[in-house]
Amino acid sequence: LTAMPGWASAGPKQFGFGLRLHGGLNYLQGGDINGGLQGLYDWFYADVIHDGYVPQGNFKALHQGFEGGADLLVHLGRRFGLVLGVEYLRAAQESLLTVNSSPSGEMSFKPKITATPLKLGAFFILPMGRSLDLMLQVGAGYYWTKVYYDTTVTTSAGTSSARYDVSASGPGAHASLAIE
Repeated sequence: LTAMPGWASAGPKQFGFGLRLHGGLNYLQGGDINGGLQGLYDWFYADVIHDGYVPQGNFKALHQGFEGGADLLVHLGRRFGLVLGVEYLRAAQESLLTVNSSPSGEMSFKPKITATPLKLGAFFILPMGRSLDLMLQVGAGYYWTKVYYDTTVTTSAGTSSARYDVSASGPGAHASLAIE
């Protein structure tokens, strides 16, 4: 989803400024984060089997989330320019591990990831018709990322919970393709 007032659109200009507000659903690959969370879930699953119980449930990877942001566009020509932007990305997912034998219990895994990149790059606009443009944006950014991981164990003996969080930051590349 993109909201762009007419006075700030990315349409063709010789030189000028524009503001692009964007947001919507996203897909997160997850890489090492999903691999690590899968390993932790599998370890708990194997531990429950080792203790003589029959667990049920599946790990659900972090993939779907939302993102939103704003870009300041500096038009250097009719179809190209520079962009400075900031975004906020978030994804969360819950996985359950259930034991129905005596004593019964449930373990809930709730990981969440957030990222805030500050981006600097270039854009190129390819006209697709009278009122439709394709915008390609590439560049570099600095990313601040945080992963939260909540786990709750509920049994007939009671409930216990723990929260873990890890933060990281560093440079990275970015690219986007937008229809405007």
